[in-house]
Amino acid sequence: MRRPSSLLPVLLLCAASAPAAEVCGYVYSVRGDWRLAPQFAVSLKPGMELHTGDKVKLMTAARPAHINAGLLNGALWKQECSTEAECRDPLALPGAAPAASLPERLRTLIASFGSHPAPVVFTLSRGGEDEPAEAVLRLRAGQADLAPALRSLAARVTVRLFPLAEGAPSAEIACAPSAPCQLAALAPGLYRLEARTADREPQSVLVLLAPEAGYARCRDTFADALRVADAWGNAAHADARHYFLSATLEALSRPAGKTR
Repeated sequence: MRRPSSLLPVLLLCAASAPAAEVCGYVYSVRGDWRLAPQFAVSLKPGMELHTGDKVKLMTAARPAHINAGLLNGALWKQECSTEAECRDPLALPGAAPAASLPERLRTLIASFGSHPAPVVFTLSRGGEDEPAEAVLRLRAGQADLAPALRSLAARVTVRLFPLAEGAPSAEIACAPSAPCQLAALAPGLYRLEARTADREPQSVLVLLAPEAGYARCRDTFADALRVADAWGNAAHADARHYFLSATLEALSRPAGKTR
């Protein structure tokens, strides 16, 4: 994925007036051994919280390396390390964040990411074209339209759903680009959507099948998350985008994920 690099340390912008232990963001993607000061004993992994006043340091000499984190206001913080001269010193996490621009319903979900296990993330690719996408799918009378998850595909694909909870996988169905594609006999919940074509390996993403009663709420909140991820553009690594969208779907699937 194309991304700019910087020769200067970038400060993670967190609210300076907040208590020292207040969460200001979450790690979405790392390459290399990034650790928290002062002991540097804790390795940062996707889903881990970052707090105002924290310091992080890259402990390995291997390059390239990076870290992507999302702030609670939706902004992306990233540090790119392309040469040995970059990322040699600890990076502090102070500063003043711009006013939060996220809808409250999405901010509430993001604030809960660190309180639950990391989501299942299937697709770790270089871009978003011609591949399935995370999506909220409307479930009505046991049927789900898969088109929102297949919107970027340009070729005919064979699709199957695998429930993350107990249950048998769905039947296979062939779907044409930009056309309705419905599967029947499904229950609400999280699924792994697998899309196969004749000339490439199967690709999988996480999708949420939402019942009619809660579909509009889930759809609108996920649309907020999608706008945030789109705003990152090429500044974010593909796995950071997939992590953020998968975490949003996982949070929406929980009873505690209800938004205002």
